[in-house]
Amino acid sequence: MGNAPGANVLVRLERLEIVTDRVWRPPDLVVEVLSPRPRIGALDARIDWFARYGVRECWVVHLPVREVDVLRFEGGVVAGRETFEADVPIRSGVLPAFNTPLARILQNSWP
Repeated sequence: MGNAPGANVLVRLERLEIVTDRVWRPPDLVVEVLSPRPRIGALDARIDWFARYGVRECWVVHLPVREVDVLRFEGGVVAGRETFEADVPIRSGVLPAFNTPLARILQNSWP
């Protein structure tokens, strides 16, 4: 993750052919880093789009409160949502071996 709001994507190595000058099919994981002043409604529209077009999972990082929501998608809708506070290891269906808290990810990126 960088240090600016925006979206980042993760694609498994065996699906890397979908990435050229852009991502041509749904990524496995989208990480949305929210601006301190997000636009009202814009996030819900993006989450609906991710679900509808086949993204498997989305992490929504809330920097001011130092939390991450992990949303799991199935059948074009949000099928599950779990919130992780900064010091709790994040669990992911896309990255099952991942076991890192948000605080550790952010420790060198944000004050």
